[in-house]
Amino acid sequence: MTRVDFEELTKKQIALAFLLVVLIMSAQIMFIRHIRNVRANIEAAAQENQLTERVFRAKTDAVSRYKTGFNIDNATAPSEVESATRFYSILINVLTTTGFEDASVIKVAEGKDSVSFKVSGEAGYFSLLELLSSFRQSSYLTRILNLDLTGQTDGYVGYSFTIECKISVPEPLKTEKKN
Repeated sequence: MTRVDFEELTKKQIALAFLLVVLIMSAQIMFIRHIRNVRANIEAAAQENQLTERVFRAKTDAVSRYKTGFNIDNATAPSEVESATRFYSILINVLTTTGFEDASVIKVAEGKDSVSFKVSGEAGYFSLLELLSSFRQSSYLTRILNLDLTGQTDGYVGYSFTIECKISVPEPLKTEKKN
């Protein structure tokens, strides 16, 4: 190793050495920042992976519960409701038991074989999903039309949908012709 005599260095050489030291330090600082950014991205990806795994496990558990609770031997096809009044009372009962007692329910249409009600209000997003799920699990033949969601704050949504139900139509009496 050679010894450097600082008294013999020119200003140009000192400036060049100082510039070289500053460049090396800058490169090290940039490299450290790059490593920190990559590390933060890896940690964020790991957290996202954990969240996705939790959601997947929750959905898997829900499917498992559904499968164990569903007995195909005892399952029946959805049936039609006897009347529009009966469906209205069923709808109000479902809304009340799921925490949607403040929902607005308005009759939209009634035909000879179906009736429709418009349901609207505000609720938590996941509560609304549970309500829609309860309609899906109903033993009556229903369908949801015109679903409209409006995002609000803190996980709440404004909702509006039309629920239609089939009404059983009595078969006409058969009269026999006598000759």
